[in-house]
Amino acid sequence: MLKQKPEWKVLTPEVLLFTSGKDFAYPEIINNKSLIYNKIVEAKSSLIINCSAIEHIDNVALRVLIGLKEVAGKMGRLICLADMSPAVKNLLRTSGLSRTFLTYPDTDTALKGVIKVINQKNNLTEQQ
Repeated sequence: MLKQKPEWKVLTPEVLLFTSGKDFAYPEIINNKSLIYNKIVEAKSSLIINCSAIEHIDNVALRVLIGLKEVAGKMGRLICLADMSPAVKNLLRTSGLSRTFLTYPDTDTALKGVIKVINQKNNLTEQQ
């Protein structure tokens, strides 16, 4: 069975899309953690993680996501999740993390939501 490789796409200069492979778990997530962090820092972008292909997330991956969200937040960036399977939604809900992440039903809605948040932050900054 071929593993789906993670893919990157620039949606706007401010937003990247990361489409994960089937397993968002250890050890793959450790390799992706550095890549995701570097992309956020280098591109100075927020990140939408398309979860449509994810069938499994383990505790290591959840901790990595929380850590990445905290780092991104300190840099004024967003990390949100889009197009989650029922299993991923359930895992976030049962782990108590469903309110930790911005979540969207699909990547188009996520992009609109992220751009709206970015614009709101920019407007607040301009008003100060």
